[in-house]
Amino acid sequence: MVQANGLGSLLSAVERLGGFEAQYAQIEKVSAHHGDNWEVLPHGHLKADRPVMSDLTGVIGLKATSEDASVLDALEHATA
Repeated sequence: MVQANGLGSLLSAVERLGGFEAQYAQIEKVSAHHGDNWEVLPHGHLKADRPVMSDLTGVIGLKATSEDASVLDALEHATA
């Protein structure tokens, strides 16, 4: 497809993803969170699934696999 349509197929692919400005904004967002500050990135992707995930954690039994239960404590705080 790329060979047949040349640059037009690439441009249409970028347009389907919101255009160049949206792609540049996404690149800037990712670049701003390099290092240990990546937690914000999945927030937008998981926002629609948050109620389902919250319900799921209430149904299944979660258990820490080490002595560090901080994730389970945070989850309990978030669901409260």
